[in-house]
Amino acid sequence: MITRAQLRSFGLSDAAITARVRAGRLHRIHPGVYAVGHAAPSRRGRQVAALLSCGEPSAIARRTALEVWGAWRATERPIDVVVNRRTRPRDGLLIHHTRVLEPIDVAHRSGVRVTTVARTLVDLALELDALQLANVIHELEHRRLFREEEFVACIERMQASVGTPVALTALEMRHIGSAGTRSELERRVRALLVELGLELPEANVRVRTPIGWLEVDNAWRSASVYLEVDGPPHARQRSRNSDRDRRIGLRAVGWREVRVGYLELDLDRAGVARRLLATLPRAAAGA
Repeated sequence: MITRAQLRSFGLSDAAITARVRAGRLHRIHPGVYAVGHAAPSRRGRQVAALLSCGEPSAIARRTALEVWGAWRATERPIDVVVNRRTRPRDGLLIHHTRVLEPIDVAHRSGVRVTTVARTLVDLALELDALQLANVIHELEHRRLFREEEFVACIERMQASVGTPVALTALEMRHIGSAGTRSELERRVRALLVELGLELPEANVRVRTPIGWLEVDNAWRSASVYLEVDGPPHARQRSRNSDRDRRIGLRAVGWREVRVGYLELDLDRAGVARRLLATLPRAAAGA
């Protein structure tokens, strides 16, 4: 990737640059930014092109930053870039404007300028809910990338951000052992719990059993009840065997199971509601 300004610094005139574009030796990615010798840059190449287009100070941010950190699967979605000045839109980019982008909030990884893990999480709090953000923290911690003290320090620096309450709530969830919600199906079930006036559970909680620590999707510790939300992967034989072992282990320490399948939510929502009302604790008055 190279910019028009860099090409000029090498002694190329505008006419010479145009000639190379016509000859297929330079390929325009953004205004004034070119791929050298190839028309289909990689995802990483497009991230570099985004930074060259936006100039400094800018950094890969939000979901695309999670890609760079290896905590989010790369997709073809637009690339997230954060800048601390107003700039015009560009095709293929989601440009996020901020008043604060300090050197302490920027790192370099695999040749890409990217927001730190802590700053990435605070920025994501602007578009994710606390459960989703708690799950991102869980994934980052699994990869040994999450540092709580850095996250807290970033939240304090960004107190003016409207996302900081979500960030703090996600941190509290981590403290009680919740890994947040991973799927849209889990979020649909939680919405149904709210609609029915039921107490909301802790999400993705680990429980000690005779066969080791087991994780359940949703837990009501006071009632020793857990709710498992079954998406299509649970139909596999290996998943069924794992579910059976989890059920045996949790039953041994006095936990009761409630299961909701993805088809049930669409085909028998009323039946699911009756089962939940009969089993799960009600929300406290005024909650």
